[in-house]
Amino acid sequence: MYPSEGNFVVWGDRSQGRAFLHVDDAVDALVSATRPGLGHVMVQIGPSVCTSFREVAEAVVKISGKNIKIHYDTSQPTEKLGTVPTNPKLRPSLGWGQD
Repeated sequence: MYPSEGNFVVWGDRSQGRAFLHVDDAVDALVSATRPGLGHVMVQIGPSVCTSFREVAEAVVKISGKNIKIHYDTSQPTEKLGTVPTNPKLRPSLGWGQD
């Protein structure tokens, strides 16, 4: 059973998270990766910080300006707790990804 209308339902127990990347940062990294000197290597683009789903849900509620209760539905799948890319090849070669 789901909570009453007006609640924000988030699947899992709020501990899971992801590394979010703004599209402008993705474009900057891709353009930087086309510069000479990096060679033909695979790189991962993204921040080294994992943002929890709890933080995302709280930000959405704050931005909405409404008094919305967040309900974490632990009966639903939680998935991975968190993933962040590593980009050690981008840092020295391009100076990108500095946190």
